[in-house]
Amino acid sequence: MNRKHQEFKDHLAHADWGITVREILGLKSFASLKLIGGKKGIDNIVSGITVMEVPDFHHWVKEGELLLTTAFAISHNLLALHELIPTLSKKGLAGLALKPGRYLDKIPEDMIQLADAYHFPLITIGYETSFGDIIMPVSQIILEKQADYFKLSEEIHSNLMNAIFEADGVVSLAHKLYALVGNPLSIEVPMLNTCVQVPGGKEREPQLEEKPQACSIRDEGLTEKDSYEKNNIHAVDFPIIAGTEELGVIHVWERAPLSRLSITALERSISIAAFEIMRNLAISGAELKYKNIILDQLTSFSGDSIKQVKMRAKLFGWHLEPPYGVMVLQFQNEPQPNKQTISGYLDIRYHKAQQIIKQLNPNLLMAEKSDFLVIILSQVDRDALTYKKKVHHIYQALNASLKNDVPQMGVGRAYDRDSGLALSYEEACKALQIGKKFAARRPVTFFDELGVWRLISQMRNGKEAGDIIEEKIGPLIKYDQAHKTLFMETLRIFLACSGSIPETAKRLFVHYNTVTYRLSRIEEIGKIDLSNKEERFALEVVIKLVELKE
Repeated sequence: MNRKHQEFKDHLAHADWGITVREILGLKSFASLKLIGGKKGIDNIVSGITVMEVPDFHHWVKEGELLLTTAFAISHNLLALHELIPTLSKKGLAGLALKPGRYLDKIPEDMIQLADAYHFPLITIGYETSFGDIIMPVSQIILEKQADYFKLSEEIHSNLMNAIFEADGVVSLAHKLYALVGNPLSIEVPMLNTCVQVPGGKEREPQLEEKPQACSIRDEGLTEKDSYEKNNIHAVDFPIIAGTEELGVIHVWERAPLSRLSITALERSISIAAFEIMRNLAISGAELKYKNIILDQLTSFSGDSIKQVKMRAKLFGWHLEPPYGVMVLQFQNEPQPNKQTISGYLDIRYHKAQQIIKQLNPNLLMAEKSDFLVIILSQVDRDALTYKKKVHHIYQALNASLKNDVPQMGVGRAYDRDSGLALSYEEACKALQIGKKFAARRPVTFFDELGVWRLISQMRNGKEAGDIIEEKIGPLIKYDQAHKTLFMETLRIFLACSGSIPETAKRLFVHYNTVTYRLSRIEEIGKIDLSNKEERFALEVVIKLVELKE
């Protein structure tokens, strides 16, 4: 059962910085004050004191106040006297101090009984004590407590601010906050892939869901948030907000009641945590931009120039040594925009993918380029089988975590020279582009396995490619467009079935005679001889060219 912190602010608006009824009764100067009912409410906190002598006083009193009155306006109204205690209790007042003797001869017995029933302190004031004698000293004590409270809240703020400048940032903040609040808590920041939980003091393993689940908390045999809830320990959520963006959340499990000071500490921590998160996001955004520059240089330069880039890459812990291999990774579905674009990740899925891959190898060079992720593998094994096993290991990790949204991958060959970085990158891009045509059955495409596709990919652009497409299948394409026929699709399936009419009919879910008729029309419209093997091969190449161009 989660509750937002606003509920606690409302509930604690008058708590902690007042004086209890017990303390007021214990003041030496207040010897004439006697508690005659509602003894169980003696520890109610008085945050203000007021005097009312009007019949509709309940419209003006406020929660936490101690009401002083002679009951002048209602002294002859038995119903109003009877309803007085329940009404004040419902309004959240701390207590009622009546001065009998002048307008109210004595306190009605049913008022005393109601005070006991509602645990609402009912006090009598001696005839010789004026309201001023009570108001001045009590108000002074309350003001002093409020001054002490504000001073303490500033000290809390300073203490929490110091925490984020320590080495661990959010981790230090969580520990200092726990020391102040005294309840188990967690700070979750999805954008930084961070979840810190205390007690325990451990930074949780990065969670890759868009909205992380609540942290496990190991304390007194309770291991998860659900365990707290089963024991009727409620979780309170404090969203970490910057502007209109929710950057994260502080969960507090209310094992002990949250005091006003605890609420203040948590509220102060929200702005401090937001500052720390934004600072980290700004740093990571600048780092990401610089990584992209280095990546662009690594995949473009050769010879002496790349040596200088490699030196700069060491600033990020990238120690690049041959043999090199390059992978490019791209998601095929609609992007999942990152709410906080200051991080530099326009699509949060690429951020997730990097986190998964970093768990396998923290030192891999990775950066986003255009609309895909580039990964440089350093010191790879030149043995093709070993190299491919490493790539498949990365893919399997992505598949296990991302499940239904696994990216398409293109992989260049491994090279044992610096100039091979640019070559491997170019090959990986080509493999990715061609592999998209086979995404259902080939999510990872290696450049050295493309076969004839490598040749076709070189041909797909330029005048020659356009001319041969127009010459071989241009008439068929135009006929299909004009008459809404399926001759091109029939031809593609026929060639994919190695010229088998029965198999073509099966794939198209049509009758054998339908395929025969369509093939005769294809030969007639396109002036094609489908019995000629060389003609069929040329058509296969041209259709593959069309697929690549599309």
